[in-house]
Amino acid sequence: MLDSKSIQSVSFSGHESFPLRFSWLTKIVRGIEQDPGLFGRPDAIVTLGVGKNMVRSMRHWALRCGVIESTGKIQKGGSYHPTELGRTIFGEIGLDPYLEDPSTVWLIHWKLCSGLNTSPTTWYWIFNELRETSFSARDVVADLMRFAERLAAGKTPSRGTVERDIACFVRSYIPMEPDRRLSKEETYDSPLTELALLRREPETGLIVLERGSRPTLSDYIFAYALCDYWKRTACDSDTLSFEEVTYRPGSPGQVFQLTENAVVKVLGDLHDCTNDCIGFDSTAGVRQLIRHKRIPEPLEILTAHYECSNFKETVNAK
Repeated sequence: MLDSKSIQSVSFSGHESFPLRFSWLTKIVRGIEQDPGLFGRPDAIVTLGVGKNMVRSMRHWALRCGVIESTGKIQKGGSYHPTELGRTIFGEIGLDPYLEDPSTVWLIHWKLCSGLNTSPTTWYWIFNELRETSFSARDVVADLMRFAERLAAGKTPSRGTVERDIACFVRSYIPMEPDRRLSKEETYDSPLTELALLRREPETGLIVLERGSRPTLSDYIFAYALCDYWKRTACDSDTLSFEEVTYRPGSPGQVFQLTENAVVKVLGDLHDCTNDCIGFDSTAGVRQLIRHKRIPEPLEILTAHYECSNFKETVNAK
């Protein structure tokens, strides 16, 4: 259920109709490490190697993924610096700047879809508020507009803007089909397609979103998301119910679209990922998470994933 006190804004634009691309976050983070005023420079398109609209799109995705933030300085194009997350993953000595680890893509998905006030509205709504398991992109426009109207205190976005946003969303998660009418650049897939969260039914054209086990989702990334969620929504509580972690909007189970069995499995291993800070208990049929000591900082867990994973051994062997 929406909390009206937390409502701030809705967003259906900024991406210029371009889905996120593989190299963009690294280019942006490293670019503003060198020059915080990069977006205001007339040669930004040369530095980043893309067109003017794509520069704006790259900035949009970097902000939405939480890898850069504004410095607050007033200047043309704005001034930005990498967040700790952005520097850790995509900086000059980043842990996975080329998105070789599937867990990094799951992390990006979490950043894009878990926050009512920080996520693009379509991304948040489809993964957290939509209750159907299949939908038509055209048919959900009206429902999404009503949701946005509630958030924005009666201000209704234009139908065309919402339609373009949904089209960008679909292209972000479903691979493009070959089309000779499109340029090669237009058919590049987003890294989010690798998560296989959505698929298109060939006979009906409906988009299908089903809960699953998500075998490429690392326990550490789930633990990162859980700690992030816990700190944002119930930082003073020593317990969280299983149902809240699995089904509440913005929770790991909901954003990752996990089945109950998949959530139970990862919760059973949670103590290993959190140094026994969090445990899962199902005594007397009451399933809940219990905080035994300070919840780890999410970034601590994220760093532990890359330190412990086979991905690091593979990269070092190259």
